[in-house]
Amino acid sequence: MSGTHSALVSDDFLEEVTDLAIRNFRQSSLPVHEFADLCFLRMADHVDPIYREEIIKKIGEGVFENLQLDHDKWMTRYFMKPYWFAMSPDKPLPNFLQTRSMLF
Repeated sequence: MSGTHSALVSDDFLEEVTDLAIRNFRQSSLPVHEFADLCFLRMADHVDPIYREEIIKKIGEGVFENLQLDHDKWMTRYFMKPYWFAMSPDKPLPNFLQTRSMLF
């Protein structure tokens, strides 16, 4: 695991909490609970590439079940919005979302 926290905590601790998070992720059913999927996507930016691919694949498989695509409803309740999963073009899900829908 890489990132700014690696200088602040031991490698053993980072490995332990990463393993715990990956185990929890693997036990999550599809779609991964809304908002947890965003947390796992954030984690994917900081884990070993093998975990990263696993996370991206699973989140991508269930992301459309969590999204609210009706813009008129966005102001009526707190909904998952497509752009939350595509914060920049260099992230993995924008291409996935674009190929699966007409969001962009």
